[in-house]
Amino acid sequence: MMSQMMRTFLSLLVVAITSTISVEIFAAKLTYKTQTPEVLKLGTGYTLPSVILGEDRQVLVSLPKGYNEGKQRYPVIYLLDGEEHFDHGSIGAAILGKRGLIPESIIVGLPNALGMRFRDMSSDADTFRRFLNEELFPFVEGTFRTIKHRTVFGHSMAGNFTLNTFISHGEMFDHYIVAGPSYREGFLIEIKDLIKSGTKFSRSIYFTMGSVVDEGQPTFDGYKAMIELLEQSAPDELKWQSDLFENQAHLTIPYYSLYNGMTHGFSDYTEPRFESVNAYKKAGGINMLAAFFKDRAEKYKVNPGITRDMRLALGYLHVREAKFDQAVVIFENNAKMFPEDVEAVYGLGYGYFKSERFEEALNVYKEGTILAEIQEDSLISLFKTWKKRTEDELAK
Repeated sequence: MMSQMMRTFLSLLVVAITSTISVEIFAAKLTYKTQTPEVLKLGTGYTLPSVILGEDRQVLVSLPKGYNEGKQRYPVIYLLDGEEHFDHGSIGAAILGKRGLIPESIIVGLPNALGMRFRDMSSDADTFRRFLNEELFPFVEGTFRTIKHRTVFGHSMAGNFTLNTFISHGEMFDHYIVAGPSYREGFLIEIKDLIKSGTKFSRSIYFTMGSVVDEGQPTFDGYKAMIELLEQSAPDELKWQSDLFENQAHLTIPYYSLYNGMTHGFSDYTEPRFESVNAYKKAGGINMLAAFFKDRAEKYKVNPGITRDMRLALGYLHVREAKFDQAVVIFENNAKMFPEDVEAVYGLGYGYFKSERFEEALNVYKEGTILAEIQEDSLISLFKTWKKRTEDELAK
């Protein structure tokens, strides 16, 4: 079944953005207060002269929100066939980053030169890889604040290129997302030889396939053979995952593949979740969380502290199990750390309410309503609703 997050993502794709890549990429956003269209920039286009390819290449770049106000460094996600995948890739990465499922990332789309896709992805792929290594990477990493973590996505013929790069030049990227390649026999032979050679796999791969009817039986057989090979022989350090999208055509699987592939590649970034307080304690409790966020910070160059969202999740977990005193302590500490954060304040009010500390809850909801109004936050309606409920409880 399709997850709620996937449905949210795909609904955004309905509002497809038609872009002109030679300058800047724009989407129109209606500002309802004035009924005046507001231009919302999705990314910026650059022209990169290439000596290796003997032509100018367009490069599309989407920076994380707040990039220009900070000093943080970011991983980079490279999208082949950028004219097809830059828009939905940028939106998808922003959604996942906001939810804490991947680190905020710089998205780089690489559109094909007119009529040159076969040359770059197949007949002269080694030259195209030289362009990536010697010209594109230095441009991106010399222009923007990056960390040494690269992801690449390719679909169909670009998926063949991506899979072949994983096999022959694996050090180029840390994570490979391969959507609907041919899964030809030569790939399997090369992967077998690579595994037998004892090569260290300090990288990860996520690969997919669509409907057997659409992709063809030979491709499906190759896909299954690749899974069997990795199940039997993949070294422990290789992080791999595959998905068969049986109800999707060849041209629709890149959207699913890119979204799921990003979360797979950054699975060590995703904050832990627990089914119960007991499971949280068994996992190591607060000491485990402190170690997790410390390790995550060292790899991805982010804040090492336990996040607001993680603390909120723990607080709500304790509430669900009626451990109200512990929940209030968690919510109070969170609100102290993030006093101007509307969601942290809302969590504190909820904790007080569920603990039947109604006067304290009412004070928090009053303050939270003002804070939400100032910040024009969508939680304002919930603050007002819970403020009324709290007043009703106090009136009993």
